[in-house]
Amino acid sequence: MKIAWSIISIIFLLIIGILIGKTIQCWPIFTLKTEIDTVGAAISLLSLAVTLGVAYWVATILESTKEANRVEKDLFIKRIDDIYLLIEDTSSQVALQQIEHSLAVSSIKRISVNILSVIDTIATTGIKVDDTHRTNIVLSTRSLNTLLTSTPRLTQQHLDDIPLEVREGIILMSTDRRLQIDSEFDKLKRLIFTLELAINKA
Repeated sequence: MKIAWSIISIIFLLIIGILIGKTIQCWPIFTLKTEIDTVGAAISLLSLAVTLGVAYWVATILESTKEANRVEKDLFIKRIDDIYLLIEDTSSQVALQQIEHSLAVSSIKRISVNILSVIDTIATTGIKVDDTHRTNIVLSTRSLNTLLTSTPRLTQQHLDDIPLEVREGIILMSTDRRLQIDSEFDKLKRLIFTLELAINKA
């Protein structure tokens, strides 16, 4: 899209340059001089040279801006990649039931805080990302936190149906709860990937 605007800008400047050249040729002060073909040609060439110079200057500025924008995007994507690795690590440990309850909860909080910090920082730049990315990620991390911490109130005869419990600090869960958590982790990873695509396209 930005390249298209650059091309349009250059064409527009060329047209302006040609019009300026024609206008100069029509001024009374140049009436006698424009009778000589070489003078008219010189004016046209000067007009074209000025136009091309301005077009080159505009293109250089646009390219410089584009390069700075690319550097910003790469920095944001690198930071998101680091958060993605944290999600992968937490997901694996939870699935293997080898993570302490307190660590699992704090990891989810770190993921949420870090990714929202990145999104909020993006908002201060010229990179435009839809607010739905933030909303969806917030909902997903909240859902994960709930799945990792909440257990329904059970009666004595249903103790074997506990979906999640903490034993010696380690999270133990039923197959059904583990599948729910795995699904939510997969959803969060998809949302993170979608955010990276949005940043890249912005």
